[in-house]
Amino acid sequence: MLFAAFLFSLLEWWPHCCFGENQAKIVDVRSRTLSRGNDTGVSGVAYANFMSHTFSYLNITGIASNYVMNGGECGFACVNTPSCFSFNLVLIQDIVGKVLCELLPSDMYNNSDKFVYSSSRHHYSIRSPCISSPCQNNGKCAALYERNNYTCDCVNGYTGKHCETVVSIWKIAGWTLIARFSNDDTKNWMADSGYWWYDKQVAMGTTSSTTENADMISPTFWLTSGNELKITRSDDTNHIPLLQTTGNCLTGQTFRSKLKSYGNFRNGTVWASDQCLGNCTVIYGGQYMSTDGFQQAECNGTIQSPNKIGFWCDWSSGDGAVMMIGGGGSKCDRADHGIGITEANAASFVDGGTDEFDFGYDANTGKTASQSYALNLWIR
Repeated sequence: MLFAAFLFSLLEWWPHCCFGENQAKIVDVRSRTLSRGNDTGVSGVAYANFMSHTFSYLNITGIASNYVMNGGECGFACVNTPSCFSFNLVLIQDIVGKVLCELLPSDMYNNSDKFVYSSSRHHYSIRSPCISSPCQNNGKCAALYERNNYTCDCVNGYTGKHCETVVSIWKIAGWTLIARFSNDDTKNWMADSGYWWYDKQVAMGTTSSTTENADMISPTFWLTSGNELKITRSDDTNHIPLLQTTGNCLTGQTFRSKLKSYGNFRNGTVWASDQCLGNCTVIYGGQYMSTDGFQQAECNGTIQSPNKIGFWCDWSSGDGAVMMIGGGGSKCDRADHGIGITEANAASFVDGGTDEFDFGYDANTGKTASQSYALNLWIR
């Protein structure tokens, strides 16, 4: 059985005596704002430090409501309800002097547009550093109540603890850097969920550098529209294209939109069988002949001809690529060459115990993809 201590902000600087099961405990809550009863050192004691917002109302769908004698009783109910993070208290009393308590599943920081004036209610929220609005540039403060801390969810184009840093975007000669693929770190691009390709909405990696040998995704991956793509190496400071599309490959789309237009291949959905779902004509240059993933650049295959980059490709009973470079099929060492390659028996992000690489050639188990450089992807 948990004993809940309900504190308004008037008591926040005082240690509070609480009784757990069969014993008394002295709990100093000065650095704590919420416990559901399982915190280290105060196990069996549940408490929250609520602060009031008079004549205010959080207008969201509640999880429960009941009539209570006072705000303290409503606070007890919230603390002992794991999904409760704030509550509204209606000021109008019924015939026996009770008021309506509305338990809420979220807080005013996640629903700032629904936190409104009310002449008949007070709102109570768990005390949080979010009250000082630490997140800049329209970032949203996410309260970590049990730790009396917070994180900032930044809007596109900003990063940092308080969303204070503008995401730098590398541009040169009309080209915008949108992503980087490396085999020298975690296989972010080949995660089973396909998250980086489809859903990631926060920049990761160094977007302002072309020489880093680490995965990167920029907001430009899903925000910047264009017509053509190019691929360069991270160890080439002159940014000479290994490959550049021609003929309006993207047709004015963002790169993410281009890939998503072929279908939803998240979480193990097979993306193709003995084909590429689409392709664009390319011209090669620079160090392409010595770059991993380009070994079949000039091969004329059964599922794709040379001088092409294919999207969502597969061949036979095993292997594929999100972006296959050059020919593919029986004459061109199948389909696992290019960017986002897998040896899965049916081409998908779930490898089934086989191998996969962010880029390279032949994803057979035991093979090693290049780790000495990364590939940069650009849009124009």
